[in-house]
Amino acid sequence: MVSNDAQPTQQADSSFIILVFSVAGWALLEAWAISVGASWYAHALNALPGSILTVLALPRATAGAPRKAGEAKPAHRGSAWALLLPALFPLLMGAFLGILFLSGALLLFGLLAACLCLAPWSRLAFTRDHVLLCSALTLSGFFLPIALAYRDLDIVLFPLGCWVFWLCACCALLVRADKRRRAARRKKSGRGDVATAP
Repeated sequence: MVSNDAQPTQQADSSFIILVFSVAGWALLEAWAISVGASWYAHALNALPGSILTVLALPRATAGAPRKAGEAKPAHRGSAWALLLPALFPLLMGAFLGILFLSGALLLFGLLAACLCLAPWSRLAFTRDHVLLCSALTLSGFFLPIALAYRDLDIVLFPLGCWVFWLCACCALLVRADKRRRAARRKKSGRGDVATAP
């Protein structure tokens, strides 16, 4: 039976990658719309799924570092290097995704994105306790190589990359919803066992 303390960790785990993929896909689609000179109507259509996915990720992200009521925020120990090294990991991961995207290797790009959905991010303290910061670092690493090579980039890659990101985000949302449903069912059955116990 999963304890109540483990459930917020699972939510923080999936929120990180959902937020990254939602915002990245939205930004790629907007970049494509700007490149082709789309009208405001196209931008509004692009914003609809992007904003929905982002809003679905944000509540979980803000609860990414759950604490008990009245518990103080944990203090960070160690030197600046001890904090810098974990922060470099999401930045480098995003940069690697960006390089794969620039190379046009969409199959490897999609496989890596799918693997990131299954990665146990809750085991890393930095990504578990700083969901929004890690998301911003990953997005920065992803868009940095794209911004440097923007003029030489094929604009057809933008909607394809958006499709990959949003598909992975939707799959992660479904997995998270299923985990929450199963956890609620186990919790309910556990309460029923306690109520019927002599």
